Amino acid sequence: MTALNEHKANLTETAILTGNMEEYTKLTGGPFTIEGTVLDGNKLGRTIGIPTINQVPAKDSILPPFGVYFSEVVLNGHAYKGITNIGHKPTVNSKDTVTVETYIYNFNQTIYGSYATVKLYHFRRPEMKFAAYRIQ
Repeated sequence: MTALNEHKANLTETAILTGNMEEYTKLTGGPFTIEGTVLDGNKLGRTIGIPTINQVPAKDSILPPFGVYFSEVVLNGHAYKGITNIGHKPTVNSKDTVTVETYIYNFNQTIYGSYATVKLYHFRRPEMKFAAYRIQ
């Protein structure tokens, strides 16, 4: 690896680790992506009118900071706007499992087992624990 390529790789990794998705996109020519199978979750989101898709990244994945990101989801060749949480879901989860949970705007299909690509565009806020969640 040349010094220039090594420098770019370091800048790219720094952009990921700091949640600077705009810088990552500028450096690589495309958004940071998380890909994988949509897994069956606890279905709590749908009880409050916010159904989500759930993915579990590989344990050795380099991920941006836990938190909420403006995103896009690609399913079966179609792109949908979304908002994604990366982390432990501290309000409803006491496990240490890291998940990628995405609400897809104006989408209400059952897609368990489907392959999805989540593209992250902008870090919105850190992951946080709420006092409770409310069922509508």
